[in-house]
Amino acid sequence: MGLEVGTTVAGKVIRIVAEGILVSLPEGKTGLIPLTQGEGQSYFSVGEMVMTQITAREENGRFGLTVVSGRVSDKPTDQFDQEVDRLNHVLKLRNPQLAVRPRTRAPLWEEQLEAWVTQVEQGLSHLREHRRRRLNEAFDKGKEG
Repeated sequence: MGLEVGTTVAGKVIRIVAEGILVSLPEGKTGLIPLTQGEGQSYFSVGEMVMTQITAREENGRFGLTVVSGRVSDKPTDQFDQEVDRLNHVLKLRNPQLAVRPRTRAPLWEEQLEAWVTQVEQGLSHLREHRRRRLNEAFDKGKEG
C-alpha cells in the first residue's frame, strides 16, 4: 500500500507537540495533524489509534494529516452512538468544554424489579434468622428457669 495524498489510513498517536499531533503511519512513516486540526489535543492520548487522511507530503518526509473519523478503537456499534461520538469529537475539536458524555443505557424496569426482589429476599432471610435466634434464646431461658 503506497502512502499518497488522499489516502485514508489508521495511525497511532506517538506524541503531542505544540505544532499538533504526531502520528505513526504504516511503512514506518510519520505524519502530523496540524494545530488547526488538533485543537482538541486533549481528545487524543499517546498510544491511541486514529483514522487520518493524508493531505500533503512535506520535504522532511513527514506527511500532513487530517482527522477523518476520530478514534479507531472503542467505536460504538449503535448508529445513534456513532453519531453522538462523531459530534462529540467535533465539539471537542472546537471547544472541549462543550462536549457531552456518550449516553449510557438505563436499566430496564425488569432489571430494577429483579434487583428489588433480591433485596427483599435478603431482608426476609435476615429477619427470619434474627427471629429464629430470639426464639431459641427465649426457649433456652424457659428451660433454665
